[in-house]
Amino acid sequence: MCSRHLRSAPRRPILIFPPTLCASASILARPPALISIRPASSNTITIRVTDNGLPTLSDTKTFTVIVPDYLEAIMGSTAVLAGQTGAVTIAIDATAPVTNVNFTLDVPVARLTSFTLAPPAPPLASATLQQTGPTEFRVSFQTLGGQTLSGLQTISTLNFRAVTNGAFAFVPLNVSGVSAHQPNGVALARTLSSDGRVVFIDGTPLVEASSDGAQLQLTIYASPGPSYTLQCTRTLTPPLWLPVWTGPITNLFQVITLPATNTTSFYRVTAP
Repeated sequence: MCSRHLRSAPRRPILIFPPTLCASASILARPPALISIRPASSNTITIRVTDNGLPTLSDTKTFTVIVPDYLEAIMGSTAVLAGQTGAVTIAIDATAPVTNVNFTLDVPVARLTSFTLAPPAPPLASATLQQTGPTEFRVSFQTLGGQTLSGLQTISTLNFRAVTNGAFAFVPLNVSGVSAHQPNGVALARTLSSDGRVVFIDGTPLVEASSDGAQLQLTIYASPGPSYTLQCTRTLTPPLWLPVWTGPITNLFQVITLPATNTTSFYRVTAP
């Protein structure tokens, strides 16, 4: 006499999203999914999980996501030559009208001096920059009576001068301590910040690399010149430098995009 033990296949859970979550939310893809929810909304979301077994098992979970109004202070980025003047934009992204915006700006790398804000223009009544420490400044904007700031918009410009000497550097423009008030005087409970950066160029070219997994982006920072060459080698013992790109740089930087690979590569820039 013999017997056979039948084993059932393991159950596999299947996530099922309802076709409509709520008026202020939307699904951009089936599981795994990205749910986009508008600010200033309360959203009740129900997710049902069903497996593929027999009999079918399922369960549901309901939860609430509350997204309050917010304001984000956004500092721009740029590149500047030693001894030259430069500027970056200051923008906000606000989901509710506000009458003022305040934040702390920290510039920890000593390559920039003579900071000023652009003169205020409507709807701004004032734009002030006060140094509060060796590298810190308090930035404040106030609107004209009866006017507000809202949405994504540039509200000012931060002007500066680069020092005449100093090695090549990435100068962070760090934003913190953001606050803003609505027309009724109530402060926004949620504030965010987006830092900026100034690339200080002293005449020596430099390469910055970044990758999204599919492409390799190489940015050459250098003084304007008629001919620069980007070179690559797979090893440094000994190196075998081969040209990848040759051309002029007219705007302090040049971006070169290459396919990403799984091999280690080294890059450098040469000038005639």
